[in-house]
Amino acid sequence: MWFYVNIVIKTERKEMQFNWLESPVIAFDVETTGLYADKDRVVEIACVMFEDGREVDSLSSLINPGIPIPEVVSNIHGIYDDDVMDAPTMADFFDYFEDFVGNNVLVAHNAKFDLSFLRKEYARAGRDFPSLLILDTLSMSRKAFPGLPKYNLKALAYSCGIEQKYHHRALDDARTCGELFYKCIRQLAPSGELAIRGFSVG
Repeated sequence: MWFYVNIVIKTERKEMQFNWLESPVIAFDVETTGLYADKDRVVEIACVMFEDGREVDSLSSLINPGIPIPEVVSNIHGIYDDDVMDAPTMADFFDYFEDFVGNNVLVAHNAKFDLSFLRKEYARAGRDFPSLLILDTLSMSRKAFPGLPKYNLKALAYSCGIEQKYHHRALDDARTCGELFYKCIRQLAPSGELAIRGFSVG
């Protein structure tokens, strides 16, 4: 599934702009065995495609990390060793991920965290991570809604009136992230063109 992503360079100011009114975005999230990409692994991944604020497609899967999931972490996201025993590895899932994502813009909350795990999983498999524009709703929300007491996903969902049923599960967090993205971008770029400096990660 491929879409044209409307990203243009404003040559006078040398500033990259993304037109969210004309392009789909894909919100993604990973759940992991811990906090450190160098030693921990992905146990669940989800991607949700949005067009103009509407969910149009999704992809999600449990992932076999190849290492035990610490009980303290399982107690947070509810994913246990038995749940992932027959799940694909992350390396098995790359082709599905890339087919779904295509060349579209990705968004994630605290995107550096999720991206660090994906890049490390790709590196372990000897593959290059796709060259994609990735926007961070954490930095976007701080700009769009200054002065809030907390900027974690759960707190922002509450502040912005976004329903969240299963916090710390990849599919629900990806949906929440996507909805938050549109809350932010309608504040930051109501005309459609977002200057991405300060919001993109790579």
